[in-house]
Amino acid sequence: MKNLFTSLVGAMLVILAILPVVVHSQIVSAPGGGLWNTPSTWIGGTVPTAATDVIINSTVSVNGGSCRNLQVNAGGLLQNSPASSYNLFVNGTLVNNGTIANNINYGLIVYVTGNFTNNGSMSNNTITLNGTSNQQISSGPTMSIANFTKNTTNGRAIAVTSLSFTGTVLSLNTDTLELAGSSELTMDGGYITNGVIYKSSLPALKLTAGNGTYATSVTVTSPQTEFYGSMQFFGSNNYFRDNFINYGILENYPTTTYTLNIAGNITNFGTIRNSSSYLFNVNITGNVANHGTWDNNQMILSGNNNQEISMTQAVTCTQLQRYLSAGRVKATSALEFEGTEIILSGDTLEFTTGSALTLNGGNLYNGVVLKQALPALVLSNSNGTYYHLINVNAVEATL
Repeated sequence: MKNLFTSLVGAMLVILAILPVVVHSQIVSAPGGGLWNTPSTWIGGTVPTAATDVIINSTVSVNGGSCRNLQVNAGGLLQNSPASSYNLFVNGTLVNNGTIANNINYGLIVYVTGNFTNNGSMSNNTITLNGTSNQQISSGPTMSIANFTKNTTNGRAIAVTSLSFTGTVLSLNTDTLELAGSSELTMDGGYITNGVIYKSSLPALKLTAGNGTYATSVTVTSPQTEFYGSMQFFGSNNYFRDNFINYGILENYPTTTYTLNIAGNITNFGTIRNSSSYLFNVNITGNVANHGTWDNNQMILSGNNNQEISMTQAVTCTQLQRYLSAGRVKATSALEFEGTEIILSGDTLEFTTGSALTLNGGNLYNGVVLKQALPALVLSNSNGTYYHLINVNAVEATL
């Protein structure tokens, strides 16, 4: 038995001896720093490779290069060589506790395959997430990166903290930024383009923007989204899905007339308006509640079921149009419009818990105004308001 045991142990040692062992070395920047591809920049005199973990404790200027995991410590600075813009390929995780920035000329472009954590200062040209599976992002401080890009459609960018950007182009390339362990995305300038902002559950996704931030070809999907600040919408392929609450200012990008799509319900406590040039339309498939300023070009009700509308403030959009005949528009409060053309397109505006329709200018066209129970429906009109092809069907109506 002893001989058998000895033989087995010997065989295992032989197998272990011939199996490849992967050891990832670690290289630390020298106190004097220097160019990435210069041996003297690194303690030990060895330039990092794609299989090397790197620690930056000093000032290192990238003139091309790669590594496995990269950590910039407090007091460390990673930048491009001022001779040109350079790429750095991080084949694992990137952790920044120091500074990653552009040099005095050109810019630093960093490709990251793994997770990305920022606890320091980020103001370089580009961070590109190019992993082939989910990549986690976390950042305490606001990032001033010129471009934050998701480069592949394999996996998602998953934010495990709230994210804040200043002057950043957030480019998703038809992919998804999922807010998992966080609820807030802040954009101070810059724009969001070509992808999905996603949150699977409550609490609400809080989206804050300002200083000319705009969105183009962006879909925001969350059980509830709350918007603060101001945002412009470029193109007519921007969507808020489910429940959208506006506390800020929404308007078109001032190059032409654009439409924002609400694939769900909208509650407005802020301002919806045309920009300084051209017009802004809002296309809604769900319910509408207005408690703020609604002064854009078109409010389009395009749902294929009943759509409820209520308000505590008058709506002053140029036109309200009902597009589909499936379902009805149901007023659950008194309605007041100023200078608005209301086009029912042969459909029905039914007053349920609401009992009054006030039109100060504008007109009501082509449909049925219905109230099936008391109290009486009160119709108030002024400033040249007129009705055309309208059937008022109420138990009692007063003018």
